[in-house]
Amino acid sequence: MCGISGLYLKYGEIAERRMLEAMTSTMEWRGPDADGFYNDKHLGLAHRRLKVIDLSDDANQPMHAISNRYSIVFNGEIYNYRELRAELESKSYKFKTSSDTEVLLKAYIEWGEKLLTRLNGIFAFAVYDKHEQSLHIARDRFGIKPLFYSFDGERLAFASSVSAIMSVPWVKKNISNETIFAFLKFSHIPNPASIIDSIRQVKPGHYLSFTHGSLSEIEYWNSTELSNPQRILDLDEFAFIEQLELALMKSVKAQSVSDVPLGCFLSGGIDSSLISYYLAQCSDKPVKSFSIGYKEQEFDESAYARQVANNLGFQHFEYIVSPEDFFEFIPDIPKYFDQPLADPTLLPSMLLASKSRREVTVALSGDGGDELFFGYEFQQALYRLQIIKDIPHSLRAPVCKLLQFILYPLYTRQPRLQQINKLLDILQFRNTAELFQYFIGTIGPIHLDKINQLLKTPIQLKIPLYSELMGEIEGLTWPAQIEQVFLKRFLPDTVLAKTDRTSMAFSLEARVPFLDNEMINFASSLPFNMKYQKGVKKYMLRKLTAQHLPREIAYRKKQGFSIPMREWIRGDLKYLVLEYLRPEKLKNDPHLNEVTVSRLIKKHMNKQANHSHLIWSMISLQMWKQHYKL
Repeated sequence: MCGISGLYLKYGEIAERRMLEAMTSTMEWRGPDADGFYNDKHLGLAHRRLKVIDLSDDANQPMHAISNRYSIVFNGEIYNYRELRAELESKSYKFKTSSDTEVLLKAYIEWGEKLLTRLNGIFAFAVYDKHEQSLHIARDRFGIKPLFYSFDGERLAFASSVSAIMSVPWVKKNISNETIFAFLKFSHIPNPASIIDSIRQVKPGHYLSFTHGSLSEIEYWNSTELSNPQRILDLDEFAFIEQLELALMKSVKAQSVSDVPLGCFLSGGIDSSLISYYLAQCSDKPVKSFSIGYKEQEFDESAYARQVANNLGFQHFEYIVSPEDFFEFIPDIPKYFDQPLADPTLLPSMLLASKSRREVTVALSGDGGDELFFGYEFQQALYRLQIIKDIPHSLRAPVCKLLQFILYPLYTRQPRLQQINKLLDILQFRNTAELFQYFIGTIGPIHLDKINQLLKTPIQLKIPLYSELMGEIEGLTWPAQIEQVFLKRFLPDTVLAKTDRTSMAFSLEARVPFLDNEMINFASSLPFNMKYQKGVKKYMLRKLTAQHLPREIAYRKKQGFSIPMREWIRGDLKYLVLEYLRPEKLKNDPHLNEVTVSRLIKKHMNKQANHSHLIWSMISLQMWKQHYKL
């Protein structure tokens, strides 16, 4: 796993090494083992390397081929590189290394952009053709690896991080109120935008083509291909489970290839437990597993992780944490997170990565299981909405609002009763699109106008807020719509962004077997009753887990990888509120309104409401702005 960057300037300008060094210096932790630079007048490529496959210096980058006509910088892993290499060798290609980078470069020479549909892996890479004076920059299907760019009409800068591009002198560093609004709503920046208006993300499943000052973005794969109803398989339950096992085993085996120590994250949930089981099956040496636990029993899953590890004979590393354990990481969050991400679980994820890195360089993760196999409350809520959608909204809405009013005193004193309030919220939605708006914004039922009140300069509320996506997936079945929202937005913008940044902050490569091409192809071909049946989420995953691990692991209630942020904001993390959100601090801030922010904080501190996630979002934003002096 690595960090890439590059410049393509207008004729007459030189891509100086000092500019490339400035870009790579912003992400040295992504590749501590080696750096490399290449310059061809107005074109410059740079690379930071974390050695995972072929540890020799011959595999360093930028890598070149055919008398330096072609050059590549690459971040990621190509899991089917051995198959591609064998095919290329049959076409008389010779190889100097055993790296997947060399395979990728020569495969590009052979097949050009058509190669992209053949790749199974996690990647962001750039290939330069000196003869054609062309640059092609590509990102994997699901946005597992980050890739950003800025284009001013003549010059192009790209990198694995926003901060690397911000180091380029000609890149403008403006932040719009629309961007701030979107961040406060969603707790992340929806792709293809970034926190900086002049910097964009390469969309998952897309590549950029830049030749003679002309830039185009081209789609090579669209996840809606997975939602064709004709792809749904008609098999019995036993056959489905058998195919699931084969797909998972194949994926884990492919992603276990490494020339450095490899282990796994183990939460004790179904997804990580299954990945751990198959890793044990294909490993010829003892497996190391890593988990986080809490003193607060409501959030602690460590006993389940320990049970799975003992069952599989793993060397297990368990860390029981408190807020104080996170303090050392908090100041560095803006450095490692190239743009704000207000997912509170990034704190335990950073701690877990830092501890894991002492033992391994690569770790397998269970990310993707919930999204593909119907594991979220959000997905279950959509199912409920389908059941009652024929009841007129004019009847549902007032009845639910009345019940919320009556029950308000109860669920404010009993946080567990908030689930009832959420259900009543769900029953008031008119359609699927409204429900998406509710759940994808991880701050809960905060209305858009209330978010607007937090801004010094309110906006007209005309930003898309997923409307573009909803238009794209209109006409699909509602289970397919759910799948597409996760694949196109939620996974790349939150889950995978968090996994990449928290792991790479400590030079640890995280791999995600559930997001293997074939695994996703299989998951999307399942009928709905294989994912959700009789109130049981992740039905088939639970069935498979029960075949190999204790039943209490397979059928226990999902806790989720979360932290008690509500109480921590009122206690151990209160100092962050005082440091970043006090009125005197916000008075000169161009974005946040100190009066309305103070009111919101006061309500939270007095236990009149739970605004912890919105408060954490604003802290994350201000930390980031202060770090980059914006």
